[in-house]
Amino acid sequence: EYLIAKFGSTGNEKALIEPARQLAANGFKMDSILFEIWKRYNFGGMLDKAANDTFFPSGIMQTFVKQPALAETLKYLQDNGLGSFYQEPFASKLAASVNGLETADLTGYTIYVEDAVKGSFEGWDIYTSSPPMSGITFLQMLNMMESVQLQNYSVDSTEYYHYISDITNLAY
Repeated sequence: EYLIAKFGSTGNEKALIEPARQLAANGFKMDSILFEIWKRYNFGGMLDKAANDTFFPSGIMQTFVKQPALAETLKYLQDNGLGSFYQEPFASKLAASVNGLETADLTGYTIYVEDAVKGSFEGWDIYTSSPPMSGITFLQMLNMMESVQLQNYSVDSTEYYHYISDITNLAY
């Protein structure tokens, strides 16, 4: 709500949510590159049960994905406002379904606004979160990716993942 009021061009929350709700309800074709990467590296074994049931029902990766539970959640937020995410009864339902999340984490949440950290990547201005979040680390990772010219490697190549792994290890 804060971001919509401060930076949005429309105050219509329902309209902002609707494209995502439609994709979740009606489904979408899984990106072919992402599909091949997930299949190759068996990401289904790394997902929680709900995500695994969505993307790998009966152990078979889906090329067309529907997310009815997400569509219901988005509809709830459309009907009750984005602020309802942090209020009962939604907060306790979400907390019950996410390991390590407490209802009080949501109901006690207050927004904290800091100026963004600015960097650049391949000629683009990049704005990201300020400390203590890891925005600076993110910018360092982008700079390392730029220096090894990551765009020259195929997203499904061994070299690509080698660089991503090395960059992540160096950054953290």
